[in-house]
Amino acid sequence: MTDLPLKPLHQEFMGYSRFTRQVSPHTLRGYHDAFDLLLKRYPDMTTAMISPEILITFFQWLQTRQRVVGRGALRQGVKKTTIATYWRKLSKFFSWLVFKGLIPANPLHDKSLQFPRIRYDDKKYLERKDVKNLLGGVCITIR
Repeated sequence: MTDLPLKPLHQEFMGYSRFTRQVSPHTLRGYHDAFDLLLKRYPDMTTAMISPEILITFFQWLQTRQRVVGRGALRQGVKKTTIATYWRKLSKFFSWLVFKGLIPANPLHDKSLQFPRIRYDDKKYLERKDVKNLLGGVCITIR
């Protein structure tokens, strides 16, 4: 396998995704953001460096890095859903690299890595009485 820098390959992947696959602008932005974070952690990353081990350290870094959000608030780590999003976006790029014959396998499909389990137990909804109170002031006439 040839050792190539990832940045120009990702630009090619973005063009392929935009024009050939007709991916939405929202998805393209997700691909870009996930890849930018990977390059922020590993600025000189090449195809030869892609491995399950380096991605484990990348996701660990996401969980421990501090960043400024909102009006200057300092936060550490990210939600599991964010990890899952980055995982999916990067996996699409790595699968494209496999398809192009530039890496032997997608490192995110390795058995040593497990996709984050996400539970959505905190769904918020209105109780029946709350809906009645909201609709109580609305006059609805059905004929």
